Amino acid sequence: MGYFSEYIKGGILRLKTSKKGLATSLGINPSQISGWINDNIVPHPDRLAQIIEFFGDDYVEILRNIELDKPTQKTFTEKRRDLKNTDNPKIVKLYNASVAATPKAANDVVITDKSDFVNIYDVLGKCDFALQVSGNSMMPNYPPSSIVGMLKKTDWIIRPGEVYVIETVDEAVVKRLFYKDDDSNSDVFVLVSDNAMILENGARIGKLAYPPYDLHKKDIVALYSVTGSSKRMFYGTSKIQL
Repeated sequence: MGYFSEYIKGGILRLKTSKKGLATSLGINPSQISGWINDNIVPHPDRLAQIIEFFGDDYVEILRNIELDKPTQKTFTEKRRDLKNTDNPKIVKLYNASVAATPKAANDVVITDKSDFVNIYDVLGKCDFALQVSGNSMMPNYPPSSIVGMLKKTDWIIRPGEVYVIETVDEAVVKRLFYKDDDSNSDVFVLVSDNAMILENGARIGKLAYPPYDLHKKDIVALYSVTGSSKRMFYGTSKIQL
């Protein structure tokens, strides 16, 4: 357990409430409370400020303790060296499919496909599994063949402008998500591409090659946070373990 996890548990005990009671008071899903406690997940600064105010504590002191609790960050080279010196490299499921940067791409993904394992050198963050990107709509940040780490969300709360993988019955796409009309209570998301290329010929000349589009929540099978990405695969000592 980390500092923030213990802080949340201590606050709940001190106020003689419960995870459900705290979630109700903050207007959030109880599953988020479980993430804070079980995984020591620190929420967005705005939510963190709300929690600290609710508990009646000093924001600066709590934030300082959270920062002190963070592990020392290693350089990418150090992470690779550590991996080579261990018999148990960190691996994550790499599915035999691609997440499409462009809707209706040839390599549509079914998340339940059989998977291999790929060594990620910690560059993908804390994720459930990884997928390879196809299509050009998320260039230059997520080019074709890059790998994205994915963590399944248990609620529909997003951070507008951040990157997610959205799975529907037909496909899975990687996009930046926004609430429709910036309304956090909306049942519609706006999916936005990073590639701002303008078409120079054809019927849609002068328009975005990858325009934003809407998707209703009811049409989404699952939603995944993108925890990190890499423009190359990092295999372990035994390469891919089948």
